[in-house]
Amino acid sequence: MKNNIFYSNKKSIAVIRISSVKQTDGSSPEVQREAAERHCKKYGLELIRCFEIVESAKASQNRKQYQEAIRFAEKNKLGNILFYMPDRLSRNFSDVENLEIKILDGIFNVHFVQEGLILHRYSPDSDFMKLDFQTAVNKHFIRNLRTKVIDGMDGKAESGHFPNGKPPLGYIIQELSASEREKGGYRKIVAIDPNPINKLIVLREYQLRAEGLSLEKIRKKIIAEGLLLGSKAKLTSYTSTAIHKRLMNPFYRGKVQWKGKIYDGKHEVFIPRDVLDKVDAAFGLRGSGIKRTENEFTALMGGWLRCSCGCHIVYDPKIKFNRKKGTTKTYHYYHCANGKKAHDSLRGFNITDNQIWVQLGSVIDDISISPEFAKDIADALNQVETKAHATTKKQIEQFKLLEADLQSKEDRLMDMRLSGEIDRDTFDLTLKRIRTERRNYTDQIETLQLTLSSAVVETVQSILELSKNAKSFWNLVSVTEKKKVLDMILSNPILDGVNMRFEIKKPFKILVEMKGSINWYSQGDSNPCYRREKAMS
Repeated sequence: MKNNIFYSNKKSIAVIRISSVKQTDGSSPEVQREAAERHCKKYGLELIRCFEIVESAKASQNRKQYQEAIRFAEKNKLGNILFYMPDRLSRNFSDVENLEIKILDGIFNVHFVQEGLILHRYSPDSDFMKLDFQTAVNKHFIRNLRTKVIDGMDGKAESGHFPNGKPPLGYIIQELSASEREKGGYRKIVAIDPNPINKLIVLREYQLRAEGLSLEKIRKKIIAEGLLLGSKAKLTSYTSTAIHKRLMNPFYRGKVQWKGKIYDGKHEVFIPRDVLDKVDAAFGLRGSGIKRTENEFTALMGGWLRCSCGCHIVYDPKIKFNRKKGTTKTYHYYHCANGKKAHDSLRGFNITDNQIWVQLGSVIDDISISPEFAKDIADALNQVETKAHATTKKQIEQFKLLEADLQSKEDRLMDMRLSGEIDRDTFDLTLKRIRTERRNYTDQIETLQLTLSSAVVETVQSILELSKNAKSFWNLVSVTEKKKVLDMILSNPILDGVNMRFEIKKPFKILVEMKGSINWYSQGDSNPCYRREKAMS
């Protein structure tokens, strides 16, 4: 049997991999299919189905089409899976090892048509070793290819060209002629969209924003002007959020953003410089248009604060022009981006920066405590910690004694086995039980030793220090520093219409509850009311 191919049955499928790029090895889908049919005829196999999969070299869990083909063979109890070449299978070790298990279990055989190699449950180890070597070679090829592709995109961005993907509205990917390619070295570049409507939509968005219109008014104005007809932008996806992203996109400012860096782009910019400057000023952007500056109006944006519907809150300043005085004034408003269309209208949803900060500042009053109250808590904590440490040390000593007793039992058990007093089975069972108990005591000792650390006390003392100085600190620092304080204290800040909702994180929440409790520590001062008065002062 071992010298012959083992067949559970002659039913088969062929897995034909179609590269997402042009085939360069002469293995087109037609070539693979014809080779599979010839192979089946030669070995008397019945070809049930051909699976054409369009997948690049991915991790096993992402090769959904490949996994579907394997499941089909198992479910229908087909005895053979055909691949054109080993590299059509061996793109990662996970797939190869999983398939090898199924081969050795006799579930199916794997055929590599071009090489004439058939792996079955009685195949020699050397045949499986060939596949392992092929997998290692292919994996190296994939790594090398990935590195080259990434390096190529990095180089493209550094040279000012759009590296990858779909360019923003108003631009297209243009394939260059052979002569043009020789000049720049790239096969494709970004050019202005020949459809003038797509370019005009973006230009109008910037113009209207420069005039001081809100995002929602810009959206309505563009729709009313009929610019969406015959454009790439669809009415259903034309949202305030989409407009906001375009207005913030450095690409329209002649920049290429790639991996967090900004490069000077080679593409043509169609938005006038004066319009860009006005939009940048409205959004608090630096003159270069590279990066948003966190200031008193933009610090809480970017997803930190969300609407109750789940959308981002956007900063939407409104510029009002006083014709009599010839001056302008900026009103700083915030509202839901309404990307999910949860609100029929944003009327009544505008909230000022002052209204937001007043509501956020109320939490500072909640967590603020007096120095005297902070000292009382610290003293009480130290008392509890001292008692806890003493108890823990006693428990550790007890466990160490039990651990030593088990070591003595293990030694005696070994002596009994050597003298022949007990048989091998009894020895093994008893030894396993003793060592299990020892591991249990060792684990408990390690856990208890960790509790002796003063990290908890240090953390609480840091919280007390912050709460003690919160009010004075809050009134002195910048908006950016205030945001850092809020990150420590709050979680899940939500704007529900014009009302703020948030949760106070557990350590500070406990502190707030202690401030409002008369008997916050029953073993402490005999005058708990005095404690509460000090806490509230």
